[in-house]
Amino acid sequence: MSTTLPQTVQEAVFILVKDLDEDIKANLLAADKEDLKRFHIGWAASIRSRFGLWGQNPALLEDTGEPHPDSASMVIVHAVWSYLQEEV
Repeated sequence: MSTTLPQTVQEAVFILVKDLDEDIKANLLAADKEDLKRFHIGWAASIRSRFGLWGQNPALLEDTGEPHPDSASMVIVHAVWSYLQEEV
């Protein structure tokens, strides 16, 4: 697991994909874009904490284009999903 906080969504995606749990990866690959909201409470919450979206990492929050950590983490979830869809 990385100890450096990513400064961009792209950096966050690379870190998450590298460390991605196989169950989450399989669920992401099987999910439609509209279904990604189901990751909000569990996985997205861990992204908010891990990457300091609650105030410790304003650069990443700004790069998401969202003002609130909840919506910012979902930008990252969507970016990981898109990355995995292109990888297949």
